[in-house]
Amino acid sequence: MAYQCMDCSYRGQRFAHGRCPGCGSANIRRLSASDDLQATRRGPLPLLLCLATWLYLAVEIYKRNF
Repeated sequence: MAYQCMDCSYRGQRFAHGRCPGCGSANIRRLSASDDLQATRRGPLPLLLCLATWLYLAVEIYKRNF
């Protein structure tokens, strides 16, 4: 469940003591389920980029050692 500060637009999972950690405001609201899913959903591009980077690193280490 995600929350958003209405004063500074900070988004987070928890707000300690009902206050925004960014600005200290108590003007917060709970995001709807669709907003919550949209904020956490990612496409496959970051995973593919990470895998390609690790593969490149492994190939370069292999080429350097042999």
